[in-house]
Amino acid sequence: MSFRPLIERLLGVRPPEAGQGLDWSISQSFPLPAWGLALLVVGLVAFVWLVYRTEAPRVAPLGRGLLAGLRLLAWACLLFFLSEAILSIERTGLPHVAILVDTSGSMATRDGLSAAGAGGSGKAAASRLELVRTLLTENNAAFPAALLTRHKLRLFTVGAEERALGPDEIIDRSGLDDTLTALSKIEPAGDQSRLGDALRQTLAALRGSPPAALIYFTDGVVTDGEKLSAAARFARQNSVVVYPVAVGDRQPARDIELHDTLVDEVAFVDDPVTVLFKLSAEGIENQSTQVRIRLIRSESTAPEANPDGSPAAPSPTAPAAPSASPTGDEAPLVEQLLELPAAGKTRKYELVFTPKDVGEFDLVIDAVPVAGETNPANNLERRRLAVRKERTRVLLVDRQPRWEFRELKALLEREKTVDLKVVLQEADPEFAKEDRVALPEFPVRKEALFEYDVLILGDINPAFLNSSIWDNLREFVRDKGGGLVFIAGREQTPWSWRNTPLEPLLPIDLATTVRGSKAPGIEPYRPEPTSEGLRGVPFFRLAEGDLANRKVWDSLPGWYGLVESPDVKKGAQVLMSHPRRMGAAGKLPVIAMQRFGAGKCVYHASDETWRWRFRTGDLYYGRY
Repeated sequence: MSFRPLIERLLGVRPPEAGQGLDWSISQSFPLPAWGLALLVVGLVAFVWLVYRTEAPRVAPLGRGLLAGLRLLAWACLLFFLSEAILSIERTGLPHVAILVDTSGSMATRDGLSAAGAGGSGKAAASRLELVRTLLTENNAAFPAALLTRHKLRLFTVGAEERALGPDEIIDRSGLDDTLTALSKIEPAGDQSRLGDALRQTLAALRGSPPAALIYFTDGVVTDGEKLSAAARFARQNSVVVYPVAVGDRQPARDIELHDTLVDEVAFVDDPVTVLFKLSAEGIENQSTQVRIRLIRSESTAPEANPDGSPAAPSPTAPAAPSASPTGDEAPLVEQLLELPAAGKTRKYELVFTPKDVGEFDLVIDAVPVAGETNPANNLERRRLAVRKERTRVLLVDRQPRWEFRELKALLEREKTVDLKVVLQEADPEFAKEDRVALPEFPVRKEALFEYDVLILGDINPAFLNSSIWDNLREFVRDKGGGLVFIAGREQTPWSWRNTPLEPLLPIDLATTVRGSKAPGIEPYRPEPTSEGLRGVPFFRLAEGDLANRKVWDSLPGWYGLVESPDVKKGAQVLMSHPRRMGAAGKLPVIAMQRFGAGKCVYHASDETWRWRFRTGDLYYGRY
């Protein structure tokens, strides 16, 4: 057993806590160097031994040894006193305790409790942040001062992001007072409260010396990022205890959330537009709110700049001019009083409006906040809306009338917002005369090609297109900003596009594409939308809400054929992949997209989207 704990106990030294240690050190100021002290000790021992050997021969050996020992002990005590030796026991590795104070906008809420209710002397209702400041500073900052006796402190403010206050390590009272003074100057601000993210950032900032505990003063309102409960579990896994201190009213926060807004991206002048959305309520019973729809035009989409009715490129700095006529007064397009669902419930709603002007807009839908609402930021959503006067012009080109061509042609002919023309390379001459949407040949002149908004190229033979048409197609996408869709076939597409001017437009790498891999399989497979497809591409949204949308994709009929392209080009997005078959960069792409100049190119590795019509007709197939 070590003698150190016994000496520490006798001296009244408190045992070290987790993350601490005790460092022993002895300092002395003896006038002789170490080697001189050693010679002196040896000389004294020899002198005492010689004296007792010669002067006390008649004393028993045991007695002489005892007397010699006492003499040497006296000399040792004398030397110890002369050395002025000091034993120091210092505590090392004081653990950190981090104090996190929520300073987001919700902490400005006044719940009716005065500062006196927290130990202060105020009478007026205090904000939640004022209550926290009172708790930290009352009784001469007794609470943090008590922590300081056994810990190093850090203080962080938490709003849209975490920010440290004061020195890196508060180890004395002066540092504590300066930090609390800095906290007293901060006012709650911002409409974001990232409590979970801030907790993780604090742990990362203290990763060199993990804190013994985190004390979190917050009202618990999380508006963005990770939930506080999830971050607390992460802290517990890292042996860090989190002590949440709830601030505010015990009643649930009053909050309305408007979400899952669904509206078509393209609308037409004087045609009704339906906006579907959901409202959720917390802490609110038997109340109504006003829901408004407004249009905000992009600066670059003035009507005179778009005589053909096509929208110009959106501007990120669109002026706020919401109105029934988007360039008129500021009255909303639609304003309706809606009854809110019961607390904790969600209800679907729909509103209809009729656009009057051409252009590209931000459609803004918002619910007017109710009294005492804690998070009005989630009452609003934005969607892009292109309002046109003329229909979208689509050119559908294929070699033969395969199933994909037939179903797509029939669908687009029925769609009132589409002006369709088709070209069949191997059709009889009478086809163009008998079918009202058929053209006798592919548009040769650039002006004729540029009249379209979207080109859909099926399993066509590039030999039917001369070099000038290839150049026109590149310019159609790159310069005009048109959309180009490639649909794989069994004979030509995509292999025949290799070493042609259109190869760069394909998002897949034709060098590694397997020739002839389009043959139907025995077992069907259900293509899986990727996260990029589900979240980043509007035409992959087949239902309201992420969960409902995922269920629709999981219920669609499977496909059989697939052109295997293991590699996609740099910058291309895989929107849908094979559920099992793997390529060089992961699962084989089924649908991929890339930007080319001002336009976009989409590639389908199979021609079986028509199978999505099984038992649902145009419900999902038509929307896609």
